[in-house]
Amino acid sequence: MDKARWLLLLCLMVTVLVYLPGLDGPFLFDDAAHVSKNKQVHITDLSPESLARAWDSSHAHGLAKRPLAQLSFGINHALGGLDAWQFKATNLGIHLLSGLLVFALARQLTRSLNSGHCRNEKPDTPWPALLLAALWLLHPINLTPVLYVVQRMTSLSSLFVLFGLWLHVSGRLAMARGDCKGFWLALAGLPVAALGGLAKESAALYPLLVLVLEWTLLRDLKAPRRGQLLAIVAVIPISLGLAYLATHLGLLEYGKREFTLEQRLMTEARVLWLYLRMLAWPDLSLLGLYHDDVTISTGLLSPWTTLPAVLGWLLLSALAILQARRWPVASFAVLFFLASHVLESTILPLELVFEHRNYLAILGPMFAITWLLSSQTRSQWRTLLIPTTVSLLVALAAITHLRALDWSGNDRLVLSEVRHHPESPRANFRTAQLLMDQLGKTEDPSKVYHAARHHLEQVRRLDPANNNPLFGLAYLELIIDRDPAPEIVNTLIYQLRHGFVGPTKLAIAQFPYLVRWQLAKGNRKFPHQQALAILTAALENPRMSSQGKAAVLSATRAYHDRVLHDLPAALPYARQAVRIWPKRWHYHYRLVQLLIRLGQWQEAQAAFDVALVQSSAALHADQRAELADALQNHSTENLRIHD
Repeated sequence: MDKARWLLLLCLMVTVLVYLPGLDGPFLFDDAAHVSKNKQVHITDLSPESLARAWDSSHAHGLAKRPLAQLSFGINHALGGLDAWQFKATNLGIHLLSGLLVFALARQLTRSLNSGHCRNEKPDTPWPALLLAALWLLHPINLTPVLYVVQRMTSLSSLFVLFGLWLHVSGRLAMARGDCKGFWLALAGLPVAALGGLAKESAALYPLLVLVLEWTLLRDLKAPRRGQLLAIVAVIPISLGLAYLATHLGLLEYGKREFTLEQRLMTEARVLWLYLRMLAWPDLSLLGLYHDDVTISTGLLSPWTTLPAVLGWLLLSALAILQARRWPVASFAVLFFLASHVLESTILPLELVFEHRNYLAILGPMFAITWLLSSQTRSQWRTLLIPTTVSLLVALAAITHLRALDWSGNDRLVLSEVRHHPESPRANFRTAQLLMDQLGKTEDPSKVYHAARHHLEQVRRLDPANNNPLFGLAYLELIIDRDPAPEIVNTLIYQLRHGFVGPTKLAIAQFPYLVRWQLAKGNRKFPHQQALAILTAALENPRMSSQGKAAVLSATRAYHDRVLHDLPAALPYARQAVRIWPKRWHYHYRLVQLLIRLGQWQEAQAAFDVALVQSSAALHADQRAELADALQNHSTENLRIHD
């Protein structure tokens, strides 16, 4: 056992070395909303007030607020400021702790199997658990929960679920030995896993995962009060979850997605096989941050792989359920993998593919592999297994290290993504953005221009409903001092008014960027009528989310104010933005400023009083003081008019 502990420590150290280059990478995409641009997270001390602020720092609603993850981001900021390295290092620490729990859980699962009919030659060997922990720690499919800061939500949630599962299996082993404390130990797994739900809702799958364990690996661990335990830990929570879903059918609203519920289910059948392919053969060209190059299944034969994928899972699921007594380990591999995907890979209208959804799921297949390898008793097989296993771990570590190198810088990540996923609209658009930023800094602007245009046209070819490349093509012409083609602008206006404007089709940041572009000195501008038509078209789209519409209203307010200097025209947009998203301080701030500048002092004071009630007002002491001073002195002298 001492040897195994030293090897486990070595594995943890190797994992750190493998991920080390990636810690230098920047904040990415959703990190902005949750961390880097979320001022509520930017606490500077660990006082109860500051911690409470970080706890409630998410802009989401209801169960999606994930306060425990937000609190951890706040603690990171209080201890080290807005340094992406230390945020990612914390993620790596969580990954290592989870690896230790994977080892501990696998040890108990091995013991549970050895207590039943599926006996191994060495009843208490640590080697299957050690191999499982090593595979899980080093596998490149687990990279995003480490190097993508916001995916701490996944890793932190999984940490508590793993701890809960370890408590459950340990308790069940004690119950099988006749220890009455085992019941309470197993029962403790439920509240521990529930804490993970404060980091991400996927922890709600814990009762289903327990049910899978009990149906497969733990089914021969007979013990009194087992039925009572399962009722409390699994049956009742699952029933409550189904009741919640039945009374909240709005969660299944697909109006803002380009696919239907049926299409998503068919596509996810293929995606689950894709995940297994990533697990079995983690090719760099297969892995990536973007997987929007996966074709949506519009029918069982479109693409033709849909039908075999669906039939394959139906058959495999049936075999796993019906043959659990005969093949408990194989059944566990299948059912644990599928159960881990129930929340994010079935009926909810989420995006189709993300690697981090496999963070827990791959434990099932990996455990089956390690159990199979450890059960080999022939000396010639064992002689071959050791070098083969070492070679496998070295290969996984090398691939993960290469990915970490790609994640070490924004430019390198962008170029690697488009290289590995040339059919990805997002990868092509990010590459075009990178090239456009380089246009004024390169010795060969013509080459960079044509390369950027190629990637933008590629996005249009791959995803005709996407609005972002149309913005990009327009700006690309303006950068080189040419007017955009009317076809591009007209198509953009039409799609903004009538098309999909969800997060995969339109970056809301395009609208404040439009205002900044029109304000910038020395570049060619959109005609005002054209720019306003773009903003108006987005506002008229009935599919625009309320938060998205508020952002467009704010940008339209800024356009009339800052670009056209027409304060009366800006005022209605400022009021509407506050009405649609009253919790956002920035909208209140701009409304009060406008009313002050228009000399509407009483209305400005009333709007200021409303703004002060918002919880986010506490984060902006300087802006509160600015407005209070202006209202007290009836002066606009010290107002800061900028967005």
